[in-house]
Amino acid sequence: MSVAPFPIEVVMDNPFTHDENSSYYTEWSTGNLNLLTHQLNSSWNALGGGRLCSKLTISLPEERIRITDGIGILPATNRVLLPRDLATLEWTGNREQLPIFFTRQAAFTNRTLVNLTLHCALSMDECKTLLNRGRGHLVNVSIKTIRAVNDPILDQPRALLSPLSSSAQDIQMTTLRSLNITSTADIRDLYASSPRFQFPALRKVTLDVSSTDFDILECKRYLTKSGANPKWK
Repeated sequence: MSVAPFPIEVVMDNPFTHDENSSYYTEWSTGNLNLLTHQLNSSWNALGGGRLCSKLTISLPEERIRITDGIGILPATNRVLLPRDLATLEWTGNREQLPIFFTRQAAFTNRTLVNLTLHCALSMDECKTLLNRGRGHLVNVSIKTIRAVNDPILDQPRALLSPLSSSAQDIQMTTLRSLNITSTADIRDLYASSPRFQFPALRKVTLDVSSTDFDILECKRYLTKSGANPKWK
């Protein structure tokens, strides 16, 4: 008997709660993130590796996490957080959690993920790494918000996802048809710095870039030259 896939929503968007009638409180920490990832992994195992989930929404606090229990910032994990048949993901959180959710996850390695919406302050290098991991299968991508490495909102300048090699060949986003980017930084690194991204299938572009260094005409010329024929918003 087959079972139709269904959406699942995981919400942990209250980083601090306090009961006025007791001394009990909870806060967003590496301890309860570790517990969350363990529970997610157990859930996907119970659902046949996540075959019953095609759409997933994860909402984590966007504040920095407090390090507790001697765990430290959680690195990439072998726990299944994004199941193998996942097609649509909407993820909200702090960039500290990017490595654990977007490294060695089945939705990327099995190339099933086609729709990605990201609500997270991240750097251009981290954006490029995510796009590269989704090459050949991502169709619709929305990223909010890219920020300059010296932006205090990022809190630390170093990339938390492994940056791409500058000697790499151009990256062909052959399946990407819709790209929506919000950025306070210049995004020309997508197409002006090695490795450059090519978007031959792109048909819809929405850019909200507040940096005064960004040249929208240059961007349009590059996309047209690379084979894209998008509608602009």
